[in-house]
Amino acid sequence: MKNNIMIMNFSGVYEMQGLKTALEKKVDSVVAEAENMAAKPVITQLDFQDIPGTNCYCDSLAEEEIGKRIIPFGPEGLHFLDSGNYHYLTKLWLELVKEPFELLVFDHHTDMQHPAFGGILSCGGWIREACNPCRTATACNGRNEKRTGRRWGRTVGESNLDL
Repeated sequence: MKNNIMIMNFSGVYEMQGLKTALEKKVDSVVAEAENMAAKPVITQLDFQDIPGTNCYCDSLAEEEIGKRIIPFGPEGLHFLDSGNYHYLTKLWLELVKEPFELLVFDHHTDMQHPAFGGILSCGGWIREACNPCRTATACNGRNEKRTGRRWGRTVGESNLDL
């Protein structure tokens, strides 16, 4: 497994926060303390600010371009996906996973909505789009008491986890 840390920059927020520099300092201190660190994580910041059609919704041209840019890195590692407006990026990373897996999502909403504008990928519907025969999505949300009477609850898919 690769030791990737991927910073995906859409809004410029990570530049303002100095995230890459902070992560590099932290990684260096951890590596210095570890005697048997197999490999130092590679921190990569990808700039996507030049791609239109990405804020909350991702049009097909933007989805294609983002997909091209992330393929060389593979799905392994830790991904910083900018703000909540870019939740849908998880779907693009999941498309790079080749073995079956179960996805467990904790969120205040299910991200399983039908798209409001045709078949466009969105923050509210990326899990619905990510489900296919080799992926099982289990979405749990933290504030669905009004709908289900339970604080946490399975909303889609099969799971061996008993929530």
